[in-house]
Amino acid sequence: MDLRLQGKTALVTGSTSGIGEAIAVALAAEGVRVAINGRNVEAAERVIAEIGAARAVPALGDLSTGEGVASVVAAAEKQLGHVDILVNNAGQFNARPYDEVAEQDWVETFNNNFMSAVRLSRSLAPAMRERGWGRIVGIGSTAGSVPLTFVPDYSAMKSALLSFSGSLAKSMAGTRVTSNVITSGIVKTPPLMRTVVQLAEAMGGDMEKAERRMMTELNPSVAERMGEPFELAALTAFVCSPLADYITGANLRIDGGMLGHISI
Repeated sequence: MDLRLQGKTALVTGSTSGIGEAIAVALAAEGVRVAINGRNVEAAERVIAEIGAARAVPALGDLSTGEGVASVVAAAEKQLGHVDILVNNAGQFNARPYDEVAEQDWVETFNNNFMSAVRLSRSLAPAMRERGWGRIVGIGSTAGSVPLTFVPDYSAMKSALLSFSGSLAKSMAGTRVTSNVITSGIVKTPPLMRTVVQLAEAMGGDMEKAERRMMTELNPSVAERMGEPFELAALTAFVCSPLADYITGANLRIDGGMLGHISI
């Protein structure tokens, strides 16, 4: 299917690995020029080499501050001219019980997982509106709908992302700028696998048992497997395309049936 994305530009945050990398690769394959964001130069260079310099440029920086966001946006716009598509994927994921999450941990998670998306959207949405077309996509989590005990701060921020994205969609009414969330279930990413390792350590070092517990007890799904980054990337690419003009203010779940019901 031709997604009609040829010639569009995109900034995909947290795109030096995992889901973000897969989204950047998927968009580039559709003819999009993509700004690769992260903090690790070598990781960014690897993704750019994978995609090709004609389709990918670096926009490295820390998105947890306003100054960092401004720097990343400036780098992306300087090389791309403008940004048609913003994918808010960057964030942190640290597994720990509620009573071990310090106040500063909450603040850091707030800035990395939520305010980064708010600041980037505020920076790029006005120009999208002026051009009469744009896409803003947040990568969410089922933890935003069904909070998890071992990532209380992460769960809260993913819930906030849903509300913010819905408000943004209404604010962009009639502009052809859409705002949506792709809600992910358990996907094989580096942060997720680190969580599995932590569970394994608490269970005597048995990785197989830890993965089984993750899927059957903590986050059971109808699919009975973890998702792959490319699966989220395919859905994200469609939502970013002109074919998805009528999709906005939506929470699109791709979780293997984890939540077990059909609703927002």
